[in-house]
Amino acid sequence: MSPAGGFLVCRDCKLNLHFSERAEYGVIAQAFDLHSCGSAARRIVIVRYEGKVPVMASCSKCEHKFFTPTSIFKRDAVGAEQYLVYKFDLHCCEEPKI
Repeated sequence: MSPAGGFLVCRDCKLNLHFSERAEYGVIAQAFDLHSCGSAARRIVIVRYEGKVPVMASCSKCEHKFFTPTSIFKRDAVGAEQYLVYKFDLHCCEEPKI
C-alpha cells in the first residue's frame, strides 16, 4: 500500500493494479482475487484488517492462517504486510489429514 492509495500485484502472473485512496479496498481485492491468470498455485489472501493494518492472512490453497503481532505492527501497515508475506513464503502447504 502507498499513502496515495493502494497497489496489488498477482504473485503468479505479476499483474499490477493501482487504486485510489477513496476506493473500497475489500471490493477491489475481491475482484482482483478472481482474475484468471491460469495459475492453480497457492496465494496469500489478506483476511482481516484493523484500520489499514493487515492483521490476518490465509493461504488460498491450504487455508493456513497467519497473524501479525499487533504489539509490533500496531500502526505500520507496510511492515505488517511484509511480515505476513514473509510468514506465507516460509510455510509449506500440507496435505489434508483424513
